Amino acid sequence: MHGGVAVPPTVDKITQALALIDDIHDFVNRYMLPDTELISTCYNDYYHIGETDGRFLSFGLFRFGNKNEQMLWKSGVLDDGIVTQPQLELIREDIARAWFERAKWLDDGEIRPAPYKSGAYTWTKAVLYQGLHHEGGPLARMTINGLYNGGTSTMDRIAARTLETLLITELIKEWLCKLKAGPAPICQKKELVRNQAISVTDAMRGALLHCAQLQGEKVEKYDIITPTVWNFSPKDEYGNRGPAETALIGTEIPSSELKFVIPGRIIRSFDPCISCATHILDARNPFIANVNKQLSADELVQALRTDIIGEYEAIISYEAHAISSQDQRVKQALQKIADEERKHVGQLEELLALLNPKEGQLIQQGKQVIQNQNTAQNMQAGSTVNNQITQ
Repeated sequence: MHGGVAVPPTVDKITQALALIDDIHDFVNRYMLPDTELISTCYNDYYHIGETDGRFLSFGLFRFGNKNEQMLWKSGVLDDGIVTQPQLELIREDIARAWFERAKWLDDGEIRPAPYKSGAYTWTKAVLYQGLHHEGGPLARMTINGLYNGGTSTMDRIAARTLETLLITELIKEWLCKLKAGPAPICQKKELVRNQAISVTDAMRGALLHCAQLQGEKVEKYDIITPTVWNFSPKDEYGNRGPAETALIGTEIPSSELKFVIPGRIIRSFDPCISCATHILDARNPFIANVNKQLSADELVQALRTDIIGEYEAIISYEAHAISSQDQRVKQALQKIADEERKHVGQLEELLALLNPKEGQLIQQGKQVIQNQNTAQNMQAGSTVNNQITQ
Protein backbone atom coordinates (compact mmCIF):
# COMPACT_ATOMS: atom_id res chain seq x y z
CA MET A 1 0.00 0.00 0.00
CA HIS A 2 1.29 3.46 -0.89
CA GLY A 3 -1.09 5.72 0.98
CA GLY A 4 -1.55 8.98 -0.90
CA VAL A 5 1.48 8.49 -3.15
CA ALA A 6 0.80 8.08 -6.88
CA VAL A 7 2.49 5.03 -8.44
CA PRO A 8 2.55 3.58 -11.98
CA PRO A 9 -0.47 1.29 -12.69
CA THR A 10 1.09 -2.17 -12.85
CA VAL A 11 -0.92 -5.36 -13.44
CA ASP A 12 -0.52 -6.55 -9.85
CA LYS A 13 -1.59 -3.20 -8.40
CA ILE A 14 -4.67 -3.04 -10.65
CA THR A 15 -5.59 -6.61 -9.71
CA GLN A 16 -5.15 -5.87 -6.01
CA ALA A 17 -7.23 -2.70 -6.26
CA LEU A 18 -10.02 -4.57 -8.06
CA ALA A 19 -10.09 -7.20 -5.32
CA LEU A 20 -10.27 -4.50 -2.65
CA ILE A 21 -13.03 -2.56 -4.36
CA ASP A 22 -15.04 -5.77 -4.85
CA ASP A 23 -14.88 -6.36 -1.10
CA ILE A 24 -15.90 -2.78 -0.36
CA HIS A 25 -18.74 -2.86 -2.87
CA ASP A 26 -19.98 -6.10 -1.34
CA PHE A 27 -19.83 -4.58 2.14
CA VAL A 28 -21.81 -1.51 1.01
CA ASN A 29 -24.53 -3.65 -0.58
CA ARG A 30 -24.77 -6.26 2.16
CA TYR A 31 -24.39 -4.09 5.24
CA MET A 32 -24.15 -0.33 4.72
CA LEU A 33 -27.29 0.06 2.60
CA PRO A 34 -29.51 -2.26 4.72
CA ASP A 35 -28.19 -0.70 7.93
CA THR A 36 -28.95 2.80 6.68
CA GLU A 37 -32.48 1.75 5.74
CA LEU A 38 -32.96 0.14 9.16
CA ILE A 39 -31.61 3.20 10.99
CA SER A 40 -33.85 5.52 8.98
CA THR A 41 -36.84 3.41 10.04
CA CYS A 42 -35.91 3.05 13.71
CA TYR A 43 -34.83 6.68 14.04
CA ASN A 44 -37.15 8.35 11.56
CA ASP A 45 -37.33 11.35 13.91
CA TYR A 46 -33.77 12.08 12.75
CA TYR A 47 -35.30 13.41 9.55
CA HIS A 48 -36.45 16.31 11.73
CA ILE A 49 -33.27 17.14 13.66
CA GLY A 50 -29.98 18.62 12.56
CA GLU A 51 -31.54 20.67 9.78
CA THR A 52 -29.56 23.47 8.13
CA ASP A 53 -30.55 26.42 5.96
CA GLY A 54 -30.28 24.40 2.74
CA ARG A 55 -27.43 26.40 1.22
CA PHE A 56 -24.97 24.01 -0.41
CA LEU A 57 -21.59 24.46 -2.08
CA SER A 58 -19.47 22.02 -4.06
CA PHE A 59 -16.34 22.50 -6.17
CA GLY A 60 -17.21 19.34 -8.11
CA LEU A 61 -15.61 15.94 -8.04
CA PHE A 62 -13.82 13.56 -10.42
CA ARG A 63 -12.30 15.75 -13.10
CA PHE A 64 -11.41 14.35 -16.49
CA GLY A 65 -10.51 15.52 -19.98
CA ASN A 66 -7.21 16.58 -21.54
CA LYS A 67 -6.89 19.49 -19.11
CA ASN A 68 -9.22 18.27 -16.38
CA GLU A 69 -11.76 20.73 -17.69
CA GLN A 70 -14.73 18.39 -17.22
CA MET A 71 -16.28 17.02 -14.03
CA LEU A 72 -18.30 13.87 -13.51
CA TRP A 73 -20.13 15.45 -10.55
CA LYS A 74 -20.55 19.12 -11.35
CA SER A 75 -19.67 22.02 -9.11
CA GLY A 76 -22.32 24.43 -7.93
CA VAL A 77 -23.70 26.76 -5.29
CA LEU A 78 -27.29 25.98 -4.34
CA ASP A 79 -29.19 28.85 -2.76
CA ASP A 80 -32.99 29.26 -2.73
CA GLY A 81 -33.34 26.39 -5.19
CA ILE A 82 -31.07 28.01 -7.79
CA VAL A 83 -27.71 26.48 -8.75
CA THR A 84 -24.93 28.80 -9.91
CA GLN A 85 -21.23 28.19 -10.51
CA PRO A 86 -18.88 29.06 -7.62
CA GLN A 87 -16.74 32.17 -8.05
CA LEU A 88 -13.61 32.11 -5.90
CA GLU A 89 -13.52 35.88 -5.46
CA LEU A 90 -16.79 35.62 -3.49
CA ILE A 91 -15.18 33.45 -0.78
CA ARG A 92 -14.20 35.27 2.41
CA GLU A 93 -12.81 34.17 5.77
CA ASP A 94 -14.30 35.80 8.87
CA ILE A 95 -12.43 35.82 12.20
CA ALA A 96 -15.01 37.69 14.31
CA ARG A 97 -15.49 34.74 16.71
CA ALA A 98 -12.20 32.91 16.10
CA TRP A 99 -9.07 33.20 18.24
CA PHE A 100 -7.28 35.25 15.61
CA GLU A 101 -6.68 38.91 14.99
CA ARG A 102 -5.24 40.98 12.17
CA ALA A 103 -1.90 42.45 13.11
CA LYS A 104 -1.72 46.10 12.10
CA TRP A 105 1.96 45.88 11.21
CA LEU A 106 1.51 42.88 8.88
CA ASP A 107 0.62 43.24 5.21
CA ASP A 108 -1.82 41.43 2.96
CA GLY A 109 -4.37 40.71 5.66
CA GLU A 110 -2.07 38.39 7.63
CA ILE A 111 -3.48 37.20 10.94
CA ARG A 112 -1.99 35.94 14.17
CA PRO A 113 -3.31 33.81 17.06
CA ALA A 114 -5.21 35.68 19.78
CA PRO A 115 -6.20 33.12 22.48
CA TYR A 116 -7.49 35.83 24.85
CA LYS A 117 -9.65 37.57 22.26
CA SER A 118 -12.95 38.68 23.77
CA GLY A 119 -16.03 37.01 22.31
CA ALA A 120 -14.07 34.31 20.46
CA TYR A 121 -14.63 30.62 21.14
CA THR A 122 -12.88 28.56 18.46
CA TRP A 123 -9.73 28.18 16.37
CA THR A 124 -11.94 27.64 13.31
CA LYS A 125 -12.46 30.67 11.09
CA ALA A 126 -15.85 31.24 9.53
CA VAL A 127 -15.87 30.76 5.75
CA LEU A 128 -18.50 32.64 3.80
CA TYR A 129 -19.59 32.58 0.18
CA GLN A 130 -21.18 35.83 -0.91
CA GLY A 131 -21.52 36.68 2.78
CA LEU A 132 -23.40 33.48 3.69
CA HIS A 133 -22.57 30.15 5.30
CA HIS A 134 -22.80 27.07 3.04
CA GLU A 135 -22.77 23.35 3.78
CA GLY A 136 -20.56 20.94 1.87
CA GLY A 137 -20.17 17.17 1.69
CA PRO A 138 -22.09 14.22 0.21
CA LEU A 139 -25.50 15.79 0.82
CA ALA A 140 -24.42 18.95 -1.01
CA ARG A 141 -22.93 17.01 -3.95
CA MET A 142 -25.81 14.60 -4.31
CA THR A 143 -28.40 17.40 -4.10
CA ILE A 144 -26.61 19.76 -6.52
CA ASN A 145 -26.22 16.93 -9.05
CA GLY A 146 -29.84 15.81 -8.73
CA LEU A 147 -28.89 12.40 -7.33
CA TYR A 148 -30.64 12.92 -4.00
CA ASN A 149 -33.90 14.70 -3.39
CA GLY A 150 -34.50 15.06 0.30
CA GLY A 151 -34.08 17.51 3.14
CA THR A 152 -31.16 18.87 5.15
CA SER A 153 -31.49 16.77 8.31
CA THR A 154 -29.16 14.42 10.14
CA MET A 155 -30.71 11.40 8.46
CA ASP A 156 -30.53 13.05 5.05
CA ARG A 157 -26.77 13.44 5.49
CA ILE A 158 -26.41 9.79 6.45
CA ALA A 159 -28.58 8.61 3.54
CA ALA A 160 -26.76 10.82 1.00
CA ARG A 161 -23.37 9.59 2.23
CA THR A 162 -24.46 5.98 1.89
CA LEU A 163 -25.78 6.58 -1.63
CA GLU A 164 -22.58 8.36 -2.64
CA THR A 165 -20.45 5.54 -1.23
CA LEU A 166 -22.32 3.03 -3.39
CA LEU A 167 -21.94 5.19 -6.51
CA ILE A 168 -18.21 5.74 -5.89
CA THR A 169 -17.49 2.01 -5.47
CA GLU A 170 -19.26 1.35 -8.78
CA LEU A 171 -17.30 4.13 -10.50
CA ILE A 172 -13.95 2.94 -9.17
CA LYS A 173 -14.64 -0.60 -10.35
CA GLU A 174 -15.54 0.73 -13.81
CA TRP A 175 -12.37 2.85 -13.98
CA LEU A 176 -10.12 0.04 -12.83
CA CYS A 177 -11.50 -2.27 -15.51
CA LYS A 178 -10.58 0.36 -18.14
CA LEU A 179 -7.15 1.11 -16.68
CA LYS A 180 -4.20 -0.32 -18.61
CA ALA A 181 -0.86 -1.14 -17.06
CA GLY A 182 2.01 1.11 -18.08
CA PRO A 183 4.33 3.95 -17.02
CA ALA A 184 3.13 6.73 -14.78
CA PRO A 185 0.93 9.08 -16.85
CA ILE A 186 2.44 12.17 -15.22
CA CYS A 187 4.49 14.85 -16.96
CA GLN A 188 6.27 17.06 -14.44
CA LYS A 189 7.24 20.47 -15.80
CA LYS A 190 10.81 21.54 -15.14
CA GLU A 191 10.02 25.21 -14.68
CA LEU A 192 7.24 26.93 -12.78
CA VAL A 193 4.37 28.13 -14.97
CA ARG A 194 3.31 30.76 -12.41
CA ASN A 195 4.29 31.78 -8.90
CA GLN A 196 0.77 31.78 -7.47
CA ALA A 197 -2.06 29.31 -7.88
CA ILE A 198 -5.41 28.39 -6.38
CA SER A 199 -6.77 24.90 -6.77
CA VAL A 200 -10.21 23.70 -5.73
CA THR A 201 -11.95 20.36 -5.68
CA ASP A 202 -14.29 18.43 -3.47
CA ALA A 203 -12.90 15.96 -0.97
CA MET A 204 -15.17 13.38 0.65
CA ARG A 205 -16.18 15.77 3.43
CA GLY A 206 -16.85 18.70 1.11
CA ALA A 207 -15.28 21.71 -0.60
CA LEU A 208 -11.48 21.98 -0.43
CA LEU A 209 -9.34 24.97 -1.46
CA HIS A 210 -5.55 25.24 -1.60
CA CYS A 211 -3.74 28.47 -2.36
CA ALA A 212 0.05 28.71 -2.78
CA GLN A 213 2.35 31.64 -3.43
CA LEU A 214 6.02 31.08 -4.31
CA GLN A 215 9.06 33.29 -4.23
CA GLY A 216 11.55 31.61 -6.51
CA GLU A 217 11.58 27.99 -5.37
CA LYS A 218 10.47 28.86 -1.86
CA VAL A 219 6.87 28.63 -0.65
CA GLU A 220 6.16 32.10 0.68
CA LYS A 221 2.49 31.65 1.64
CA TYR A 222 0.13 28.71 1.77
CA ASP A 223 -3.52 28.71 2.74
CA ILE A 224 -6.02 25.88 3.00
CA ILE A 225 -9.77 26.01 3.52
CA THR A 226 -10.87 22.51 4.44
CA PRO A 227 -14.38 20.99 4.22
CA THR A 228 -14.68 20.84 8.00
CA VAL A 229 -14.00 24.58 8.25
CA TRP A 230 -16.95 25.25 5.92
CA ASN A 231 -19.28 23.03 7.92
CA PHE A 232 -18.05 24.02 11.39
CA SER A 233 -17.78 27.75 10.83
CA PRO A 234 -18.52 29.73 14.00
CA LYS A 235 -20.74 32.78 14.08
CA ASP A 236 -19.67 35.52 11.67
CA GLU A 237 -19.43 39.22 12.45
CA TYR A 238 -23.22 39.56 12.12
CA GLY A 239 -23.97 36.63 14.45
CA ASN A 240 -24.99 34.20 11.69
CA ARG A 241 -24.08 30.61 12.51
CA GLY A 242 -22.35 28.00 10.34
CA PRO A 243 -24.03 24.73 9.24
CA ALA A 244 -23.13 22.56 12.25
CA GLU A 245 -24.10 25.21 14.80
CA THR A 246 -27.35 25.87 12.92
CA ALA A 247 -28.08 22.14 12.95
CA LEU A 248 -27.74 22.03 16.74
CA ILE A 249 -29.80 25.12 17.58
CA GLY A 250 -33.35 24.28 18.66
CA THR A 251 -32.70 20.57 19.11
CA GLU A 252 -35.02 19.10 21.73
CA ILE A 253 -33.49 16.55 24.11
CA PRO A 254 -36.33 14.34 25.44
CA SER A 255 -34.38 12.96 28.40
CA SER A 256 -31.13 13.55 30.27
CA GLU A 257 -29.80 10.18 29.08
CA LEU A 258 -29.79 11.53 25.50
CA LYS A 259 -28.17 14.90 26.20
CA PHE A 260 -24.93 13.75 24.55
CA VAL A 261 -26.34 11.13 22.19
CA ILE A 262 -28.54 13.33 20.02
CA PRO A 263 -26.12 16.28 19.64
CA GLY A 264 -23.35 13.75 19.01
CA ARG A 265 -25.25 12.15 16.15
CA ILE A 266 -26.00 15.53 14.62
CA ILE A 267 -22.33 16.50 14.73
CA ARG A 268 -21.12 13.14 13.40
CA SER A 269 -23.52 13.36 10.47
CA PHE A 270 -21.18 16.08 9.13
CA ASP A 271 -18.26 13.61 9.34
CA PRO A 272 -15.92 16.18 10.94
CA CYS A 273 -12.18 15.98 10.43
CA ILE A 274 -11.15 16.83 13.96
CA SER A 275 -7.56 17.70 13.07
CA CYS A 276 -8.88 20.49 10.83
CA ALA A 277 -10.25 22.31 13.85
CA THR A 278 -8.51 20.88 16.89
CA HIS A 279 -9.18 22.49 20.25
CA ILE A 280 -6.57 21.74 22.89
CA LEU A 281 -8.03 22.03 26.38
CA ASP A 282 -5.35 21.90 29.06
CA ALA A 283 -7.14 20.37 32.05
CA ARG A 284 -4.10 20.98 34.26
CA ASN A 285 -3.99 24.71 33.68
CA PRO A 286 -6.96 26.48 32.05
CA PHE A 287 -5.07 29.78 32.37
CA ILE A 288 -2.35 28.58 29.92
CA ALA A 289 0.95 29.26 31.74
CA ASN A 290 1.03 32.93 32.60
CA VAL A 291 -2.14 34.34 34.09
CA ASN A 292 -2.50 37.85 32.71
CA LYS A 293 -5.01 39.05 35.31
CA GLN A 294 -5.95 38.90 38.97
CA LEU A 295 -8.09 35.84 39.60
CA SER A 296 -11.46 36.08 41.27
CA ALA A 297 -12.20 33.86 44.27
CA ASP A 298 -14.07 31.35 42.09
CA GLU A 299 -11.31 31.31 39.49
CA LEU A 300 -8.69 30.72 42.18
CA VAL A 301 -10.68 27.72 43.46
CA GLN A 302 -10.77 26.33 39.90
CA ALA A 303 -7.04 26.96 39.56
CA LEU A 304 -6.33 25.01 42.77
CA ARG A 305 -8.41 22.10 41.48
CA THR A 306 -6.39 21.99 38.28
CA ASP A 307 -3.18 22.21 40.31
CA ILE A 308 -4.29 19.15 42.27
CA ILE A 309 -4.94 17.33 39.00
CA GLY A 310 -1.42 18.28 37.91
CA GLU A 311 0.08 16.86 41.10
CA TYR A 312 -1.74 13.54 40.68
CA GLU A 313 -0.62 13.33 37.06
CA ALA A 314 2.96 13.94 38.22
CA ILE A 315 2.63 11.13 40.79
CA ILE A 316 1.38 8.74 38.11
CA SER A 317 4.25 9.71 35.81
CA TYR A 318 7.00 9.38 38.42
CA GLU A 319 5.74 6.03 39.66
CA ALA A 320 5.35 4.68 36.13
CA HIS A 321 8.96 5.60 35.41
CA ALA A 322 10.06 4.06 38.70
CA ILE A 323 8.27 0.80 37.91
CA SER A 324 9.84 0.62 34.45
CA SER A 325 13.38 1.31 35.71
CA GLN A 326 15.81 -1.46 36.70
CA ASP A 327 18.16 0.93 38.45
CA GLN A 328 17.39 0.89 42.18
CA ARG A 329 18.87 4.37 42.64
CA VAL A 330 16.46 5.74 40.07
CA LYS A 331 13.54 3.83 41.60
CA GLN A 332 14.21 5.24 45.05
CA ALA A 333 14.70 8.80 43.82
CA LEU A 334 11.52 8.78 41.72
CA GLN A 335 9.49 7.25 44.54
CA LYS A 336 10.75 9.95 46.90
CA ILE A 337 9.76 12.66 44.41
CA ALA A 338 6.31 11.06 44.04
CA ASP A 339 5.89 11.14 47.83
CA GLU A 340 6.76 14.85 47.81
CA GLU A 341 4.00 15.40 45.26
CA ARG A 342 1.57 13.68 47.63
CA LYS A 343 2.47 16.24 50.28
CA HIS A 344 1.72 18.94 47.72
CA VAL A 345 -1.70 17.40 47.15
CA GLY A 346 -2.40 17.67 50.89
CA GLN A 347 -1.30 21.30 50.95
CA LEU A 348 -3.42 22.21 47.95
CA GLU A 349 -6.47 20.39 49.33
CA GLU A 350 -6.09 22.30 52.60
CA LEU A 351 -5.91 25.60 50.67
CA LEU A 352 -8.99 24.56 48.73
CA ALA A 353 -10.87 23.83 51.95
CA LEU A 354 -9.88 27.26 53.34
CA LEU A 355 -11.14 29.07 50.23
CA ASN A 356 -14.22 26.92 49.81
CA PRO A 357 -15.34 25.55 53.21
CA LYS A 358 -18.38 23.83 51.73
CA GLU A 359 -16.19 21.78 49.43
CA GLY A 360 -14.00 20.77 52.37
CA GLN A 361 -17.08 19.68 54.30
CA LEU A 362 -18.40 17.64 51.38
CA ILE A 363 -15.04 15.93 50.93
CA GLN A 364 -15.03 15.01 54.61
CA GLN A 365 -18.57 13.67 54.29
CA GLY A 366 -17.45 11.52 51.38
CA LYS A 367 -14.55 10.15 53.41
CA GLN A 368 -16.89 9.45 56.30
CA VAL A 369 -19.19 7.40 54.01
CA ILE A 370 -16.31 5.13 53.06
CA GLN A 371 -15.14 4.87 56.67
CA ASN A 372 -18.63 3.88 57.79
CA GLN A 373 -18.88 1.29 55.04
CA ASN A 374 -15.50 -0.13 56.01
CA THR A 375 -16.48 -0.25 59.69
CA ALA A 376 -19.73 -2.04 58.86
CA GLN A 377 -17.91 -4.60 56.66
CA ASN A 378 -15.34 -5.25 59.40
CA MET A 379 -18.10 -5.74 61.97
CA GLN A 380 -19.90 -8.12 59.63
CA ALA A 381 -16.70 -10.08 58.99
CA GLY A 382 -16.02 -10.30 62.76
CA SER A 383 -19.55 -11.51 63.40
CA THR A 384 -19.17 -14.20 60.74
CA VAL A 385 -15.91 -15.43 62.31
CA ASN A 386 -17.49 -15.54 65.81
CA ASN A 387 -20.43 -17.55 64.48
CA GLN A 388 -18.07 -20.05 62.86
CA ILE A 389 -16.11 -20.41 66.10
CA THR A 390 -19.21 -20.96 68.25
CA GLN A 391 -20.48 -23.56 65.80
